[in-house]
Amino acid sequence: MEKRLDIRGEVCPGLFVKVKAEMERLRKGEKLEGILKERDLKDVMSTLKIEGYQVAHVSQEGEAYCLTITK
Repeated sequence: MEKRLDIRGEVCPGLFVKVKAEMERLRKGEKLEGILKERDLKDVMSTLKIEGYQVAHVSQEGEAYCLTITK
């Protein structure tokens, strides 16, 4: 199962709080696609790594970035 979460309109710390809440709802091996702005990419990826999540894929779609995160 893969869920999609658009967090382009969020600011820290709410940005990561929303991502973490969605990740906690998933079962091991499930994926979340997070859509965010470039300015937030580095911070979100760092925090995901610290929390033990794996960023499986990063792609750019126009001005947004898509992260595929595996629990």
